[in-house]
Amino acid sequence: MLNNGKDKEAWFEISEDLIRRNANMTAFPDCVPNLIERMRKSSDTARVAEAKLMTLLSKLRAIDLPRLKSDRRIQVTLRANAFGVEQIDNRGVVGQMYPYKNIRSI
Repeated sequence: MLNNGKDKEAWFEISEDLIRRNANMTAFPDCVPNLIERMRKSSDTARVAEAKLMTLLSKLRAIDLPRLKSDRRIQVTLRANAFGVEQIDNRGVVGQMYPYKNIRSI
């Protein structure tokens, strides 16, 4: 280390880690330009994806159709009897029958 400026020769020494990293970079001269190009492409792709998502989001917010906002499901009640479970609508009509022998798990 520099020992608070007392060892002037240490200022000009190159650490082993720096030498090793420099050797790795020198062995692959195209790695940094390739990395920069890949990062640029990735950034461009992210920008395009974000623009498409924002367009889709604005279209979804613009939808004001009552049929899409309304809940048209019918409220039902389940009733158990000796043969199985019945699905009964609000008028008292059996809409579906589930025999016990066909029920595998709940």
